[in-house]
Amino acid sequence: MPNPSPMRYPGGKHRLAGFIRLVIQNLNMIDCTYVEPFVGGAGAALSLLLDGTVSRIVINDYDKAIYSFWRAVKQEPASLIDLIYNTPVTIEEWYR
Repeated sequence: MPNPSPMRYPGGKHRLAGFIRLVIQNLNMIDCTYVEPFVGGAGAALSLLLDGTVSRIVINDYDKAIYSFWRAVKQEPASLIDLIYNTPVTIEEWYR
C-alpha cells in the first residue's frame, strides 16, 4: 500500500507497517488498537487502520505543530481545508 499520509515526514515509519502488521497477525491480536505516541506523518498507523489490521488508532506527538495538524484533521477538517485553499503560497506567508 502506498503511504496514505497527507504528510511526508522525515524518518517516517510507513516502511515499518508491513513488519508491524506481521507482528499483530502472528500474535493473533484481533480487533486491536494501535497506539503511536510520536506519530509524525502517521504513515504506519493509517496503513494499519485502512487495511483493517487494526480497528482503532490512538495518535499523539510531542511536537506541538504535528499534534495541532492531526487535531485539526480530526476535529476541524472544514477549517483546515479552507486554510489550505485560501492561504497564499508566498515567501511572506511562509515567514508569517
